[in-house]
Amino acid sequence: MIEEVNQKKFKELMQKRLSKKSDTKAVVGWFYKHSETVVTYGDFGLNNPESMSFQIASVTKLFTATLASVFHYNGKLDLKQRIGDYLQLDANSTIRMMKVEDLLTHHAGLPSAPKELLGRYDKLNPYKHVTKEKLMDYLNNYRKPLKSKSSFQYSNLGFGILGQVLEEISGKTYEELVKEEICQPLEIENIWITRPEKDINLAPGAMRRNKELSRWELNAIGAAGAIDANIKDMLKFAKGNLRGHPFYLKCAICHKANRTVSKHFDVGLGWMITRHEGIGELHSHNGSTGGFNSFIGIHPEGRFGVVVLTNCRLPILNLIGLSNDHAAAIGFEGLKYISKKFYNAH
Repeated sequence: MIEEVNQKKFKELMQKRLSKKSDTKAVVGWFYKHSETVVTYGDFGLNNPESMSFQIASVTKLFTATLASVFHYNGKLDLKQRIGDYLQLDANSTIRMMKVEDLLTHHAGLPSAPKELLGRYDKLNPYKHVTKEKLMDYLNNYRKPLKSKSSFQYSNLGFGILGQVLEEISGKTYEELVKEEICQPLEIENIWITRPEKDINLAPGAMRRNKELSRWELNAIGAAGAIDANIKDMLKFAKGNLRGHPFYLKCAICHKANRTVSKHFDVGLGWMITRHEGIGELHSHNGSTGGFNSFIGIHPEGRFGVVVLTNCRLPILNLIGLSNDHAAAIGFEGLKYISKKFYNAH
């Protein structure tokens, strides 16, 4: 019965947030106790919504943070060490002095998408020309002084740097690391970054002026937002981040509050930790590229979670940092709804 009630609620939430968006497709999945349910919005034609792959954008950062946690768990990465201990950078680059955990918690004081790095960029694909050579040149010439204690400043650049650190330590590509260290133990089958290795049921990007928006090509900062995935695989990832799952030991540190931003908001490694009256802690992250919008959230105590994947387009100003986007609104409202049921049942 509770699954039917939740299904109705999520359909109402999708209708409320997405009805004014033309040609929008959305897939929402949640799990509660031993049940898992997926509901959809929009016309999928003959395509199977559960296998349809969406660009998850900045939710990718949780995979990057998980890799950092796995490396830390295996003794390959010290979160207190400085970036210069892992990347060979110019002696005058202040990037060298930034700590790994500062990047993971968005407390390194780095900009998100600096114009000096992007150059004359295409708003519909802003990171397309950010090659590794261009990124390293930018890092080598970074001279801004470090603050003794930086405040929260969301940064795509910071997670792009972390991707380079992980590749340097392992000698493998970011995509290889994601598949070996995360996908294999969680039995995730269809995550991809650069291009699909086989026939993939690809969700189309949002429509803009009767033209489909393409996936962003994040290249050298792919660790900040380049992953494509379907709802079933994302639910597996969400479950792996709950205490009691065999994988959890390797990513547990991601869910510990590392920095306090405000009274009700902490940052773990990648995960945003928010506290809500009457329902406790929620751990989450959202993401947006030009043609896609996503959200993942879990309730650690209640051991349930919600994933939202859409091809809903957001205004360009909403694409940087944390914003109250459509996927996040559906996800948070859904989590709060299930949370109330959880506490009423206990």
